[in-house]
Amino acid sequence: MTRTTRAVTLALTLLLLPLAVKAADEGIHVRGQWVLTFYDSDGGIERVVEFENALTQTGAETLAAILSRGAATGEWTIILAHNAGTQNVCGTVGVPAACTIGEPTYAGSLTSTDLAITNLMDGSFELSGSVVAANAGTIDKVDTRLLTCAPTFSPDLCEGADISGGGGFTATFIAPEAVSEGQGIGVKVTISFN
Repeated sequence: MTRTTRAVTLALTLLLLPLAVKAADEGIHVRGQWVLTFYDSDGGIERVVEFENALTQTGAETLAAILSRGAATGEWTIILAHNAGTQNVCGTVGVPAACTIGEPTYAGSLTSTDLAITNLMDGSFELSGSVVAANAGTIDKVDTRLLTCAPTFSPDLCEGADISGGGGFTATFIAPEAVSEGQGIGVKVTISFN
């Protein structure tokens, strides 16, 4: 390779590198924009915590199963937990449990059943609900889950199994958030596709 050829190759590489980087970053992204609102004992806002999470591998598998008609959708749930599982925020005394917020039609056991789903008509939708902590503790892991079942079920009959597994549809670890006994927590998750 001559010096001129190397120089031309280097120049072309430097010119095309930004396009290659941009192409690698392009594609469909699924994100969850979270807003946790912690209320004080008088019902006023104590603090608001905002953060993002992303689609998990098991969430991608769930989405692929739904889009390929390999699974029918069931209910959504939101999980607020302590990663080590030792904090008793929403459990009974001596039995640590995550705070679980689900749709009113959910057939399983939940902490709260006031989860609402809103189509925002812009390529995103919102999951929102609330929970009251039964005990003081810490929350440092959050996820959304979508229940699914065999494609032969209609969505209104799908009680299903959670094929998104323990990692959920979207999930992340957050800085530990202290929760007081009886404290209300409002949750809003906007899941977007871009």
